Amino acid sequence: MSELQEKIREYLDSLSFQLRHDEFLKNIKSILESLTEAGTLALGEDKDLGNSSLEIRARLLLKKLGFNVEKGRPGMEDFVVIALKENKFNEPLVVEVKSSRKPNIGREDLRQLDDWVFDLSGEEKARKEGLGGDIDPVALVTGGLTSSKRGHPTPHKGILIFNGPVGINFNSREECCFNENDREFIEKRNLCIAPIETLVQYESQYEIDQSVSAVLWERLHTTIGILSKWHS
Repeated sequence: MSELQEKIREYLDSLSFQLRHDEFLKNIKSILESLTEAGTLALGEDKDLGNSSLEIRARLLLKKLGFNVEKGRPGMEDFVVIALKENKFNEPLVVEVKSSRKPNIGREDLRQLDDWVFDLSGEEKARKEGLGGDIDPVALVTGGLTSSKRGHPTPHKGILIFNGPVGINFNSREECCFNENDREFIEKRNLCIAPIETLVQYESQYEIDQSVSAVLWERLHTTIGILSKWHS
């Protein structure tokens, strides 16, 4: 038994109750994430990151750029980025973080992001209730375009941060990381695809010029498709 296993066993034996496996696993995961965010644990090379490691890297990167990053709802979007008062564009960003051994994002990931954007924007509620609390027949008939009640949906912008193909050097990757037959879906839903290597480039430039933060914020809002690399 390793030293780490012994320490965990000692801790569990010291408890006055028996932890369930899933509860303990959840606690351990939370502790590991906190230690990683604090820099105690290393994430590894950016090109190799996936799952929770990639999510932590993306969150820390956006925070470093001065963005106001909040955790998403349990089991739903990874996080939401709230606009600061001085920003020209004030739509919150709904962010999903995905990785793949393949070079392209899957359609199911795009659909999932679109679902979170639709939900957080309040469009479904507006169509059903007009944001007034009760069923609004006018909103139902018009698809939420007109309502007998006051209130409007709150638009959100969907951002998908992607790392793929995992393990392949950034300079060997294709510029576009989605299938051509997904282009129409992305354009109709106003989605921005941000390759992790592009965000890392903005992060590096930010260390030289902090005005990069405002440029990136604007580009994330105005880009439909692939986020462009940094060009001064």
